[in-house]
Amino acid sequence: MTWWKRTGRSDRLKVAPADRRPAGAIDGGKRFNTSQSLTAQARSEEAITDLAPLSAWADGAREWLFSGWELREHLDRKAEAQRRARETDELERLLRAAADSLHQTSVRSLIEKSIQARPGARSRPRKQQLWFDRD
Repeated sequence: MTWWKRTGRSDRLKVAPADRRPAGAIDGGKRFNTSQSLTAQARSEEAITDLAPLSAWADGAREWLFSGWELREHLDRKAEAQRRARETDELERLLRAAADSLHQTSVRSLIEKSIQARPGARSRPRKQQLWFDRD
């Protein structure tokens, strides 16, 4: 049994306490908003857009830890989230314009179908190849 299951903690990257090390000195002066991915709002936005966090550490892909994949993945996710938001906004605009209940029901079913058809964090198309794509 892993420590986060045993202790009931929810560490998103699943790094065990024994493996944690201080980050050390960070150059660049004053730091603002150092950890925006841990806020409740960010977690709820991830749940809505179905872009769950990926962790090379949790998957045991040690060679990927310092490869710089996170920035490329972050930019791809931003673009994907914006595309999904535009798609949802268009469907919601159609829903507001629907005059009768039958039309509204059909647009609601389109919205549900659009959300269910979204690929998950690991299966969505991406520009880069990651550690779980090797097989």
